[in-house]
Amino acid sequence: MAWSIAEVARVAKVTSRTLRHYDEIGLLPPAFVSVNGYRHYEEEQLLRLQQLLLLREHGWVWQRSVASWMDHSIRLRCSVSTSSGYVASRTGSSY
Repeated sequence: MAWSIAEVARVAKVTSRTLRHYDEIGLLPPAFVSVNGYRHYEEEQLLRLQQLLLLREHGWVWQRSVASWMDHSIRLRCSVSTSSGYVASRTGSSY
């Protein structure tokens, strides 16, 4: 399911301008842009926005390095999750 920029802004209590800014600086690109130019967000982007807002609340200053760090963090968690599932399937245990 995809949400419009207005829906995401309203739920997250940020402005659509903030979301466009995050897109412009590479922190939060939309899942897709429709033919009419509207930005749309899916669950992955909402989770990333939640992380961004938490970091902002704790005083982080946005730089492109933050986007790189977050991307690495997400890939690492996915890798660990996949590895845990693999280990569990090989050993017959569950995590």
